[in-house]
Amino acid sequence: MAFTIADGEGKVTFERPQTSEPDARRVCLLDMGRCRETSEAETKRDESSLAHMLAPEEIRRGDFVTPLYVVSEWPSWYWDDDDALHPRDELVRIRSTPCDEAAPLEVIGVCLPFVLVETPQRDGKTLDVRRVRLARLDHAFAKRTRRALRQREKRERARAKK
Repeated sequence: MAFTIADGEGKVTFERPQTSEPDARRVCLLDMGRCRETSEAETKRDESSLAHMLAPEEIRRGDFVTPLYVVSEWPSWYWDDDDALHPRDELVRIRSTPCDEAAPLEVIGVCLPFVLVETPQRDGKTLDVRRVRLARLDHAFAKRTRRALRQREKRERARAKK
């Protein structure tokens, strides 16, 4: 299959390529007069992924997780409210977004309600899932992000030495 476009200076002819790769497709940019091939792998690479919120029993060794929110508990007598709304012996739970950046943490061990994770800087850290709600990250995204964070830290250490 071929088609011709007149652009004022001459005619440009495009022909459908015969590719042996079945999942490759041809994207023609007619207004620019050139074509490029886009493979399925390149298309998948450009897609976005979503983090999935995890219940504590869904956390597995080898998962990459990050805190979605943190729960803090405060005594109800901090508020000058009516005692009928908040009895003095009850705690008030407040859910907030973590103030630090959401670094991907690799799960090393699970003993509920505690989870041992490794930070991108290879430090160990224990999380209490009663206070932190975790989300599972896409494996490829987590690997790329961890690598980038480690490289950034190396550059910062090198600058500090100078």
